[in-house]
Amino acid sequence: MTWIGAHATVVLQSVGAVTNFAGVLLLFRYGMPFRVRAKPSYMVVRLQSSDDQRTDKHYAVCGYLGIAMVVLGTLALIGASWIHPTLQPVPSNAPPPAQV
Repeated sequence: MTWIGAHATVVLQSVGAVTNFAGVLLLFRYGMPFRVRAKPSYMVVRLQSSDDQRTDKHYAVCGYLGIAMVVLGTLALIGASWIHPTLQPVPSNAPPPAQV
């Protein structure tokens, strides 16, 4: 029996929590990768330099990575909650279950 097999719930909970935390940090740092416009009355158009475009692309990639990490972390936490303790392998040195 491997360590991960015996402690799958704890491993999934830890991975999910750390992934969620890292994703939230990325979203706070780089923001959401898309913007919702509310009733634009006018638009200002300006040409972007290649540095501005590179920075915008970097922020968008990090934002989408943050969203993906939050989703994957949440799925890991949901998966950990579905693993029932009785379905996990029993250590070989454990006493047999009592007969009712």
